Amino acid sequence: MERQRPEFINGALKKGKIERAAEGLFDQIQTFAGYGFNKAHSAGYGLIAFQTAWLKAHYPVEFLSAALSSDMDDTDRVKLLLDDCKNFGIEIRKPDVNESQLNFINHGDNEILYGLGAIKGLGKSAIENIILEREGKPFKNLFDFCARVDLSKVDKRGIEPLIKSGAMDSFNLSRKEMLESLEDAMKYAKQNTMTQESGISDLFGGISESSNFIQFKKSSREDIGNSKFEFSALGFYLKTHPVEEHYWELKKLGTREIRNVIEETVNTISGVIVRQNRIQTRRGPLVFATLDDGTDRIELIISSEVLESFEGNLSPQTIYLATGDVTFEKDPQKKNIGLQKKMRVTDIKSLEVARIRSVTKLKINIEGQEQKDVLNIVENLKAIALVKIIHKAVK
Repeated sequence: MERQRPEFINGALKKGKIERAAEGLFDQIQTFAGYGFNKAHSAGYGLIAFQTAWLKAHYPVEFLSAALSSDMDDTDRVKLLLDDCKNFGIEIRKPDVNESQLNFINHGDNEILYGLGAIKGLGKSAIENIILEREGKPFKNLFDFCARVDLSKVDKRGIEPLIKSGAMDSFNLSRKEMLESLEDAMKYAKQNTMTQESGISDLFGGISESSNFIQFKKSSREDIGNSKFEFSALGFYLKTHPVEEHYWELKKLGTREIRNVIEETVNTISGVIVRQNRIQTRRGPLVFATLDDGTDRIELIISSEVLESFEGNLSPQTIYLATGDVTFEKDPQKKNIGLQKKMRVTDIKSLEVARIRSVTKLKINIEGQEQKDVLNIVENLKAIALVKIIHKAVK
């Protein structure tokens, strides 16, 4: 502002104004500059906050689909907005190569269709090519998809996250089976393209439609492991949850669903860490972590004493079993962000560690195995036993 003073006063003098009056006016402007910008800023943001709050209250589906689209490159922000959708009772439909657009779109009165642009590893040019190709007719299966898209734009690195995210579940094959068939599908597509370009198809009356060329059969196998696929493609669990995939095993280990925890008693629960915050106190580190099991969320308070007995860091892709006293917060707003229920953790361990500690016997079926394979199993068991003996001796 001081640099502007001479220019302002000189300008005023040229217009025939009194110098003292010009200086006094500039002093007022300088004083106002100290708080005027902040006031203008707060007024502008206040207006925007009011407008967006009104839109969110009256048009939540449209507002949240637009918000998700604007932040779809930020995984943490997308997770936060999806939690908001859940609080509003809005259903999020998984991505679909035959229906999804680049952005999130409202699909019906209370549904949002996941945008292809939020899938990791899938570029904009690839998405545009997929949308363009399906305009004539929908994709029927993986081989049909590979045969019709431009593989120079939609390559293997782009198709894999599509499969893992669930965008090809309408093809009636498990994601694991489609990943295993991907190489064959791409080879078929390339061979089909070369044949058409060479003109050989004219001699044999045309190439068979890819949908008829490969006969698909719906898999009777359960899609175990889809949660890991979703996490790698989306950065979080959208429609499948690792706790659901290990439900019976966790039940045998004595865990309770978070929605059914009992207040003021010791509970054992299981889930994955969706967010965590570590702070340093006089007594050592203290961790606040949100545990999710698909039914509800709970805030874990993990002291330095518990952390000392826990090996490694908390990973978002690992299932943990936590034991401790549970209390409920009275504030209903905290329920929306998973902070209404709290647990002071006395013990925490991964599912893998819980398996090892709880196992009492091991059954190995060697029926139909060749002798060399049986001998390999025996040698491996001896090696494991030797490691345990050495580990005990060192302790």
